[in-house]
Amino acid sequence: MKRKIILLLALFVLISSFQVSCGKKEGSVPDESLPLDKSTQVEESTVKISPKTETVETKEQIEARIYSKFTGLPISEEANNKRPFTVMIDNHPNARMHAGISEADIVFEMIVEGTFTRYLALFHSNQPERIGPIRSARKYFIDRMNEYDSIYVHYGGSKEANSYMAQRGTPNVNGMIVGSQTIWRDGSTNKVAPHNAYTSYEALNKYAETAGYLENTEVTGFLFNQTISELSGEQANKVFVSYFADNNSEFSFDPNSQTYTHTKDGINQVDENNQKSLEISNIIIQQVNYYPNPNYSGILTMDYLGEGDGYLVSNGEYLPISWQKLDENSQTKYFYQDEEIVLNPGQTWILLVSSNTTINFE
Repeated sequence: MKRKIILLLALFVLISSFQVSCGKKEGSVPDESLPLDKSTQVEESTVKISPKTETVETKEQIEARIYSKFTGLPISEEANNKRPFTVMIDNHPNARMHAGISEADIVFEMIVEGTFTRYLALFHSNQPERIGPIRSARKYFIDRMNEYDSIYVHYGGSKEANSYMAQRGTPNVNGMIVGSQTIWRDGSTNKVAPHNAYTSYEALNKYAETAGYLENTEVTGFLFNQTISELSGEQANKVFVSYFADNNSEFSFDPNSQTYTHTKDGINQVDENNQKSLEISNIIIQQVNYYPNPNYSGILTMDYLGEGDGYLVSNGEYLPISWQKLDENSQTKYFYQDEEIVLNPGQTWILLVSSNTTINFE
């Protein structure tokens, strides 16, 4: 009898061990009487990994980007359609440094009377809080600003320029006429008149609205690479431009920023607003013909129609190029081997030099 009981107990233990081992098979569900922490009650297929802080744009998003017509940098469609301002900037030695010039999309440099040059700064992408000093108008500056359907900002002008604007109905902001809320003399700069007239983008925009000037434009700008590209040209780590013995510019390439700084008459040029050196991505040198104005004594005029030669400088290199302006209503176009040039993104300077201007590259 005892022997039967022992055999039954042994059989019972054997059966119990077999059931326990079966309950531990892979994929079995744990006993509901022992609930897991809620954080573990998730099937593998529903686990989500937190996204990285950096997002990667899709091909469609990249293709949908809007790029500035004047800098090639990303911009909103609304801002890109805005009408630009072009401001006549005084470049007399007593007017330097210049406020807001680092925020201009394009800076034109042209010869005026004596041995001086002036700048025409086109503002479109940025809205500087301070711009200047502002100086008087000249006709060939107006001709250039008309190419971009811009609003011209100046402080007085030559008889020729004033008559020209009146005949054409040129949208302009004249410091001789508008109030000091739009263009003012800034004595805090330690500059004296006529080298201390300033404005701001906000003030110009308010005046343009009051004057009823068109807000938008469909004008086109330049062709741009989306990233900085090589020209496959000759070396141009330094560019020397000597307009006159006492008017010299040097542009020096910085490989870290892939832009050029600017030295005028031996002094590094900075933005008066922030004291930072300029960062110029492209330099276009356009050779034109200046000569005394036959109808207005004491001022120059320029042949800006037709075609001519020049150089494109960017990313430490330069190429010989040609330019063409078919008529008064067309934009000046620049070509390399019969193809329109493509600029690198960023600020562009266009120097309109005479046949007597000395140009050297290193």
